[in-house]
Parts: sequence; C-alpha cells; structure tokens
Amino acid sequence: MKSKLFKKNIILLLFLSTFGLSFVSCNSDDVSNLYTFKDSMIGQYLKDSTQYSEFYKLMDTTKVLGLLNSYGSFTCFVPTNDAMHKFYEKRGKTGLKDFPYDSLKIMAYDHVINGSVIRYINFVEGLLPEPTMSNRYLLVWFREGGITKINKTAVILQKDILQYNGVIHVIANSVKMIQNEH
Repeated sequence: MKSKLFKKNIILLLFLSTFGLSFVSCNSDDVSNLYTFKDSMIGQYLKDSTQYSEFYKLMDTTKVLGLLNSYGSFTCFVPTNDAMHKFYEKRGKTGLKDFPYDSLKIMAYDHVINGSVIRYINFVEGLLPEPTMSNRYLLVWFREGGITKINKTAVILQKDILQYNGVIHVIANSVKMIQNEH
C-alpha cells in the first residue's frame, strides 16, 4: 500500500513540476537575447546606402534582392551609382528602364557569386575559383600601386565590406563592361 502511495506522490510531483515550468517565460527586459545578429544582410546594406541606389534598383527589379536578403554565402561586386550611370551612357541608355528584363537579369547575375564568400585576401591573379550567377568567371588583375581590377576594367574601390550573409567589394565600373576572355 505504501509503495502505491509513494508512486502516486512521485507521479503527482513530476506532473506539478512540469506544469509549473510551463509558466516560466522569457525576461523581455533583457533585449540582448532577442536578436540573432547585429550585422545586416547584403540586400539591407544596399538599401541603406544612397551611393548604391542604382544597383539596389537593379537587384530589386530582377528579384535578386530577395536572395541577397536571405541566409547564405554571397560575394557581391557592387558598382557605385556613378559606375552605373557610366554604364548606361556607354550603352546609349538613360537608365534601367531602357534595358530588356533579360539583359537586366544577366547584369545582376554577373555581379553576384552565390554559395561562396571570397574575401580580398583570397584573390589571386587570374580567374576567381567560383563563377557568378550568370555562370561566368571573373578575372582578377593586379596593377602597380595596389590597384586591383575585375575583368580589366572594374577597379575595386573598397574591399571586404563584411555582412552577415557574405562580402561586398565596391567597384568603379560594372563587371559587365567587357566579356570574359576565358
């Protein structure tokens, strides 16, 4: 009889302990535990910066922005607004609206390597180890005075802007300006 009563008391104690734990909640005053990360995604970084607004529009128009706002590993070669406007001029256009959608998509894909974060320290002269989303390999070319070019025309202005989902390299021309030679 005592063993049955003991078992009932143990079961009741376990039930009450489990039931009591269900009322424990998070302390909402401790804000530091509510955030997963502090860095932004590449897409958010582009949105927040006025100097890349044309490239941001390109990424948004082609729906690549959603990818750059997601978890993953990306290397993104981002032309400045000035570089985008020079690209338009060279093509006899005034803006993105003058290009067919398929051309815009290729242009966007030419600037993003999906699945790999390639920091500047890993650049070697020649082709980068991973292709862009348009399945083209980018050519790295080192010049005297610390100047690095992509496809011999796009000068890297700023390297290794680290974001939560990858890295950005700011360029002075669009990488689409010349065709890959390899």
